[in-house]
Amino acid sequence: MLSNALWGWTLTADTWQPTFAAFVSLPAAMVLFFGGGWKVTINGAILGALLVTPACLLIVNVVCLPLGLPVVVGNVLGMAVGSVVAFALCRAVPALVSTRPQETADTPAVSENAPDYGVIWTIRRVLADFSEAPFFGNEWASLGMLAGVLMAYALNPLSPAYGSGLLLHMVAAQALTSLIGVVVWRDQWRKRGWYPTYVPLVSVVPAAVLNYGGSAGVLFSSAVLGALIAPPLACAIAQRLPPYLHPYIGNVLSMAISTLLIIPLIGALIE
Repeated sequence: MLSNALWGWTLTADTWQPTFAAFVSLPAAMVLFFGGGWKVTINGAILGALLVTPACLLIVNVVCLPLGLPVVVGNVLGMAVGSVVAFALCRAVPALVSTRPQETADTPAVSENAPDYGVIWTIRRVLADFSEAPFFGNEWASLGMLAGVLMAYALNPLSPAYGSGLLLHMVAAQALTSLIGVVVWRDQWRKRGWYPTYVPLVSVVPAAVLNYGGSAGVLFSSAVLGALIAPPLACAIAQRLPPYLHPYIGNVLSMAISTLLIIPLIGALIE
């Protein structure tokens, strides 16, 4: 609400702007990092609208669009920049959050009953990857989201996916990249309890489909390259962040870097 109230004036009938960016970034990360309570909730929402959304607007409109870069790069870089500033501010002014960072905030909580990492777990994990971006990471949440977007597509195929008509191609490639990532990085899931296999699902794959269409070559190459490159890069960056920053910043930086690396490569492969 705050992002749209403050920055809604940038939207027109013919233009898209990343007013959604704060919704899937800083506010949730602050709650997970500092815990609950009204202070963290309200300040997380305010900082998201004041820092993340304008950073995304600036990078998308001043850098990505003039240079012809995928707008997802501007979205995730804006999330990273705004979040770094916000967490640095919380470190400098502890009264903004009034609680210490959670010691286990580097990864989601792991159940004491370890999964068997078999077929059923793989299916559930692929589904859960669809809702990792808003920090839900749950197969039921993902099923609800997918049911909703398929209903929207049935009512008007040009309603979702920015009028491209490529929703079904995009969802198929997203499921494929998650499946490849979960299978390839299964040992990392087993070792760490959580691994960022969702990263290419919300960055490389949709950017490739929107840029190059829904051919089999685009779907397969983006799914494979994204699954092999983006998750380990996200993990490597997150492990090197200062302890006062939420590790999700490593995920969004990986989204930007992976997209910048892979999208031109796919373009060269399909020519």
